[in-house]
Amino acid sequence: MNFTVERLTKNSRDIDAVKRLIVNAFPPAERVSIDVVLDFDNVRTEFLLFYDGDLFCGFACLVNGAQDISFFCWLAVEENLRGKGYGGKILQYIREQKRGRRIFLDIERVDVPAENTEQRLKRKNFYQLNGYHETGIYKTFRGVDYEVLVNGGEISSEEVDEFFAEILRALEDYGAS
Repeated sequence: MNFTVERLTKNSRDIDAVKRLIVNAFPPAERVSIDVVLDFDNVRTEFLLFYDGDLFCGFACLVNGAQDISFFCWLAVEENLRGKGYGGKILQYIREQKRGRRIFLDIERVDVPAENTEQRLKRKNFYQLNGYHETGIYKTFRGVDYEVLVNGGEISSEEVDEFFAEILRALEDYGAS
């Protein structure tokens, strides 16, 4: 793999592929307009595009808190490239770039009956194989139940709540709410 990384901008060559992948990879409750992400980018968000040579492989989006905490809000790999190691390489890149920070993410709970239970289990196993572990923290957002996983240390439920409150305040200050 000749792995390269670029930041997403309004002029990125693969912005249409990113928009398509967001729709194809995430349920409606987890989608956010790419324009909001781009507008907020300079404040707290890192939206990174990953390439193998010239081939667009996927993206990752992180939101950084003021403390030592980052939220891994999106990871998506092109459907025809899944299972080829790109997701793990993306997580490895993020871990190296965020050394010294705790990185948390949320996944749909695997213990809640759902049509996509097998997909949820695969997702959880993928993150656990890549260094994330259970926290015992469960949250509900837009009617969906999530479990919080973390890499790089431990995180409390209060820290998760404060992180999101901090980001909402930053969005309001930025005028993006």
